[in-house]
Amino acid sequence: MITRVEIDGFKTFENFAVDLRPFMAVFGPNASGKSNFFDAIKLLSDLADMNLNDAFNANRGDAEELFRFDKEGNPKPIKLAVEMLVEPTIKDEFGNEVSLNSKRLRYELILAAIKVNNSIKEIQIKNEHFSTIITYEMKGYTLEEKGDDYWYREFIEPYPHYNIIYNTTTPRIDNIKRISENNEDIIKMNAMIDTEGEDYVARMRFAHHSTFTMTRTALSGVEDASEFPHIYAAKKEMLSWKNIQLNSNSMREPVKDKKLIKTTETLKSDGSNLAAVLDALDKEDPGFITDISNEFASIVKELNGIKTIYDEFGKRFAFTAEGADGKPYSSRVLSDGTLRLLALITLKHDPNLQGTLLVEEPENGVDPRRIERIADILRDTATDFTSEDEYREDAYLKQVIVNSHSPVLLAKLKDEEIYLSLSGRSFREEGMSTSTQFHPLVPIVDDTRDAKYDEEAFTRDQVKRILHTVTDEG
Repeated sequence: MITRVEIDGFKTFENFAVDLRPFMAVFGPNASGKSNFFDAIKLLSDLADMNLNDAFNANRGDAEELFRFDKEGNPKPIKLAVEMLVEPTIKDEFGNEVSLNSKRLRYELILAAIKVNNSIKEIQIKNEHFSTIITYEMKGYTLEEKGDDYWYREFIEPYPHYNIIYNTTTPRIDNIKRISENNEDIIKMNAMIDTEGEDYVARMRFAHHSTFTMTRTALSGVEDASEFPHIYAAKKEMLSWKNIQLNSNSMREPVKDKKLIKTTETLKSDGSNLAAVLDALDKEDPGFITDISNEFASIVKELNGIKTIYDEFGKRFAFTAEGADGKPYSSRVLSDGTLRLLALITLKHDPNLQGTLLVEEPENGVDPRRIERIADILRDTATDFTSEDEYREDAYLKQVIVNSHSPVLLAKLKDEEIYLSLSGRSFREEGMSTSTQFHPLVPIVDDTRDAKYDEEAFTRDQVKRILHTVTDEG
């Protein structure tokens, strides 16, 4: 779960920072930076697995469009930082399972572009830093005072059923930092491991990487949870961030069964495996499909529910929707909005889903009368720390961040769930500059840190007027 994002030098962002809840929606007109925010998160996620070139090529826009430039036309460094809440235990692909002392993690990255003949030819890692965030200070074996973790104190500490699992009582475990060694910048990874069954004793492990030769982040190279458990946990968390851009044409089609061994499958970003996911949930527990069908039918009154189909001859997964007259309708004749609703409901009820969903304009193609229900579906998908009824130790952390320009969706959300994204122009040393800021509907209180973003709050009516203006102009 992403708890804070800081961005500087990427696309329209300059000295930007925002704290996030488990469920959050960003509203704003076109070209206000909503999608750029998702792009920054996606870049961080890609850099946890890909090399630098592949990660940048996977982003929207050329390299020249991703960097900001100074008055001489030189690219400024991109500075990215993210704070996270991660699962209390992790398991790697080798079967190693580790319990984490720290569930609050921070990762920072500085990327520089090398310009040759007026074009960017290379991207380098200038700095990479990883550390744990302390929720409680440990003195000897006694908890004496709270650490500097505003987010934890507001969203976790008041709820004992979660506080027990997610508090952090041991300072520094793993870290990544840059050092200078023999006139060379080195990225160094350390792991401090408790010696089991003894007083607190530690041993160190090191990995060195030269910033001049690195083609990928140090974090991306960590594969063994037992070596660098907290760094691996951050990597696994970052890889769980998924940009949801549902494609109705893809969701309509049957899905070819290509698997020799059945494994857990969650919905892909474009929804193209919707039929396979529904089939897998039906086989795991028919109650999941019953819940999905019931909620689906409560919104789309003309349909009674969903039924999964497996074509043995063609080895394909498919599904039909039952009409009010009892007649089955193929997925190929369902409307875009109906398929979008079904996909979102499936995400909500999937017990295997974990991580952060970045949902772009969920209202697209949906009947305006049904958009209100989308807000409930998305909010219910995210972890609710206030609900003890929802709490289960084996439940995954889930977060939903939405971008939208729908006044109807806005009306269904709480003030504290909303940010307004606006891009403003200002005169800086390098000339006129456009930058994005997020504005809350209500002031953020009790944040003792020096906030790096504009905390000017907008009223709900002001946001409505901005969105209605956009709708009217469109």
